[in-house]
Amino acid sequence: MDLNTKKLFQLLLTIMLVQTLSACSEEEEGSGSGSSGGTTSPVDSTPVGTVETTGFWVNVKSSLFPSFTNTSAGWGNPCFIDADTTPQRMDCMVDILEGDLYVYGMSIQYNAPPDLCTHVTVEPAWHWNFSAGKGPKAIVLSLNSQQNVTACQSTMEDDSIVACAANPEVYISDNRPVCIYNHSIDSTEPNCCFGTYDLTVETDTDDDTFPDEFVTSVESWNTPDGVRSCLGGSIVDSSNWDAYSRAGYPVSEIYGVGLPGGENKGLNQELVLSSNADSLTSFFSYQANYFTEAGNLHTHSGYVSAATSDLPYAIAPIDDLDGSLFDTYSRGVNLRSGSPSYRFACLDGAFEVLHEIHVYIREWNTLAAFMAYEESEGVAYDPDVTGDEGAQCDYDPVFGTTCNDQFDLDDIVNSVGGSYDTTDPTDFLLRSAFFPRISK
Repeated sequence: MDLNTKKLFQLLLTIMLVQTLSACSEEEEGSGSGSSGGTTSPVDSTPVGTVETTGFWVNVKSSLFPSFTNTSAGWGNPCFIDADTTPQRMDCMVDILEGDLYVYGMSIQYNAPPDLCTHVTVEPAWHWNFSAGKGPKAIVLSLNSQQNVTACQSTMEDDSIVACAANPEVYISDNRPVCIYNHSIDSTEPNCCFGTYDLTVETDTDDDTFPDEFVTSVESWNTPDGVRSCLGGSIVDSSNWDAYSRAGYPVSEIYGVGLPGGENKGLNQELVLSSNADSLTSFFSYQANYFTEAGNLHTHSGYVSAATSDLPYAIAPIDDLDGSLFDTYSRGVNLRSGSPSYRFACLDGAFEVLHEIHVYIREWNTLAAFMAYEESEGVAYDPDVTGDEGAQCDYDPVFGTTCNDQFDLDDIVNSVGGSYDTTDPTDFLLRSAFFPRISK
């Protein structure tokens, strides 16, 4: 079909889908459904800013259609937890076409009813955009009278001393030590090497092979605010998220809903996720945080440590090349693992979790696969159709010739394939492939 016919066909499908879901919504309101045990779900009818009284819930607000949410409670169930139920954790999925997500963005509305939560916390989804780690703890440089490096030694995480050439985290460039995580060398990418090191410079001023001068100093591999430039995901746009720790990591927004013994009116707000098109960023869906869960694809271990994780490597790097663990405070730097979901939590006055909802945004590469998924109520499932347009998917003469026009975190997982295990800690290129490496 020609382009105009195709657009008309897509419009008719959209109208049919709106009518179908509207009918389903009316049926729900009449009979009661969802994880609330029979309570009517009000998530689609409550305006942002109007507190709803029956449950803790989230909902997707978007200027486009189709997009919809289903949960771990089953197809078509709202992300709704009854205010009278026992503490629950719920996982919710947002499905949206990749082009729509790029152009329009979206928002996630969240509601805490009166007299349930004392506090509400909101956390963004984020991952590491570039490989990161802590540089060696100590460097000893030997220089000749021309200030050229004649030898270099460095200290590993286990305090062993090795030649810099044998250390997987450091090399010599222009007669100075350079950390392998410093991607800014000869590029516009950021420096993602952290921590401090003791630098000892031994200079042989008369070139008799014996050092005559010794200078020791404490140096930093990076500036204190260097972390933020190495992170990716929904937080890359400050209009999406602007709450950061002093170390540069995103932190939870916390809202006080009501004091003990005082008035608790509840809370109804939204987390707005602006579109990529608004900031003219590259073709990477930074809002999309969904990743494929298949087999042992995410059962990876550290290169040095014995720690394991089921999350994608960009979210949970576990350790760096010489074994410095993420999520620890060794050597004065806390390298944190990322956040796989948008998390909305209802807390009591002691910060104990009463309810929490985790949201995953999944973008679909083709309209045909998306419609098949919706019409089959979740049975047909292939959001990541790949291949050439005109063969594996409809031809689109505007945005290239591939079915996957918009890159996302799940594409990295699928392209790397297999387990994240490796026995070679010096395989820099392999480790680098696990990260988006999208230049802002």
